[in-house]
Amino acid sequence: MKSPEYCRNFQEKLECVGAPTLKIVGVTLESIREDMKVLPPGKSGEDKFYVGFFDGSMLTAVMDLILKYPNDETAFIGLFMVDSAS
Repeated sequence: MKSPEYCRNFQEKLECVGAPTLKIVGVTLESIREDMKVLPPGKSGEDKFYVGFFDGSMLTAVMDLILKYPNDETAFIGLFMVDSAS
């Protein structure tokens, strides 16, 4: 499980997304933790990764990645968001 600080940084990124992207509202630490567990049918937690990209201590990008989905030769990116200020 990711640390509370990681989740807080991620929550701030989701809440501060600027135009022309879709702004995500109503994000809570609990909703982030729950999303980190969501898997497609037939997949296990060992294939799912929430990846944070940092510049020093600043979270600059986040990615939700599922390996071997929908087939063994594919990696599925459910979310990839980059801080526009980075």
